[in-house]
Amino acid sequence: MSSHTTIDELLDLVGDRAEFLRLLRDGPLFKRDIIDRLDTSRSTVDRAVDDLVEAGLVASVDGGYRTTRTGRLVLQRYETLREDIENVIDAASVVDAMPAGATLSAATVAKSTARRVDPHDVADLVRETIDGAESVAACLPRLSDSVVLDAYRGHAGPETRTRLVVAPSL
Repeated sequence: MSSHTTIDELLDLVGDRAEFLRLLRDGPLFKRDIIDRLDTSRSTVDRAVDDLVEAGLVASVDGGYRTTRTGRLVLQRYETLREDIENVIDAASVVDAMPAGATLSAATVAKSTARRVDPHDVADLVRETIDGAESVAACLPRLSDSVVLDAYRGHAGPETRTRLVVAPSL
């Protein structure tokens, strides 16, 4: 990475050129092959490859180009970041419904799955989720029936780490 490249510039570059990094991580390709596989212009390929080489994310190998180890790691982290942000956005309705004082880490939300379910199906979902799990964290902005709590208590094994966050009114 160039000493003049900021992290924001690098994130922009990876976001703009992720398809090139993905394509080139499997092995070196000539520019003409990149053009064919990505169905893009020669000038776009030239600019993308030059920018990625300058950033240290792609290297020239045997006349072709390949994603560097750093480039592969940066791409992997970038893809994970995108997935985590998507998960946080998907969980917004649950997160925003939680009590203001509830402790909630960004990492927990990023690795979570938010689902809208019929209130009558919540107990079944709790049972399915807890069975065989090593760790479970659940956030319930509302509780329509004590059956859900019974399912939560009844299906957690003795070694299962559980955390249940509910609204103060419950």
